[in-house]
Amino acid sequence: MKKLILLVALFALVSMPASAAFFTNSEEYSLSKEEVINEDIYISAGNVVVSGRVNGDVFSGGGSVLVNGPVRGDVTLGGGDIDVLSPIGDDLRVAGGQVTIGESVADDLIAAGGIVHVISGTTISGEAIVVGGRVVIEGTINEDLLIYADEVVLKGSVGGNAKIFSGRKFEIGENLFIGGDFEYHAPEAVEIGEGVTIGGETIFEKRDVRGVFEPNFAAIFGALSVAKLVLLLIAGLVAVRLFNRLSGTIGRNALDKTGKNLLVGFVTMVVIPVVIVLLFMSVLGLLLGAVGLLLFLLLLVVTKIYAGIVVGAALSKWLKKEVIVDWRWAVLGITALWIIGLVPVLEWLASAVFGLITFGVLITIAYEKIWKRR
Repeated sequence: MKKLILLVALFALVSMPASAAFFTNSEEYSLSKEEVINEDIYISAGNVVVSGRVNGDVFSGGGSVLVNGPVRGDVTLGGGDIDVLSPIGDDLRVAGGQVTIGESVADDLIAAGGIVHVISGTTISGEAIVVGGRVVIEGTINEDLLIYADEVVLKGSVGGNAKIFSGRKFEIGENLFIGGDFEYHAPEAVEIGEGVTIGGETIFEKRDVRGVFEPNFAAIFGALSVAKLVLLLIAGLVAVRLFNRLSGTIGRNALDKTGKNLLVGFVTMVVIPVVIVLLFMSVLGLLLGAVGLLLFLLLLVVTKIYAGIVVGAALSKWLKKEVIVDWRWAVLGITALWIIGLVPVLEWLASAVFGLITFGVLITIAYEKIWKRR
């Protein structure tokens, strides 16, 4: 599980390109078969279809995402239904409700979802780490394989070691090939037929349903963590791209008046919920209370997104001696805050400090833009 966390945490840092094309805020996005893009693309849409050739990286989130055109670089996807049906030239990282992988991946695979299916004939040239409710591996994994899932179907071949945590059901194919060690944790031992080849040691640990919740919780939180990072990165990219001036103002003000913003954020974070509750207690205040609650929740979502952008601005000031608010530093800041969040004590401290600072900045800007000009 540590390896899963490390790989997922590092992916945004190692894939920051020199230039990028942005396609955001649309109900549908489609790249036709005839089109060729020679740079990285960032797509946020309800339905995404990438059928053309992309000679850079693809970073996308949507209700449904289909990649059936060749991609030369890394592919990072988040959404409901995800289908990858074309060759991927580097790493593939996906988090979704239903994930289908039906073409070769030139390097590592990290996948999390309700259902994850690696179709027969598909080759993952590097390692594969898969977390999900139901995981079906019918293709070829050239290196090591790690699975956390409630149900696992393992067929095809694994060139390295295979380590499986299965909560309720574990099934292997009659011609399964594992080049290294085969370690699995499941309610019952599986029958290893004559057609199964295992190059190393076979290790089985019986784990009944009541005792399997530890890896299942790890799987669930791992999947949610991947999805959360993907969504925050996409939202952050949209924010700095479409609201560049506002993002710059938030980043600079947060660092120029850190103490003041922290105090304003703390006070308003306490006062606003109290005011909303008081409004709900009176008949005349119900409508105002409902509107206030919706605005407060919206402000919390915006705070969550911009907290990572503020961290990126702080890192740029520390490393470059100037405050820079752009998509590169936004990616770095959001990822850095996410990594810090993996440590229990630091998670609370970092979220509280940067969240309150960002909340304070947003309240101050809203006051200056709206209240003073009323």
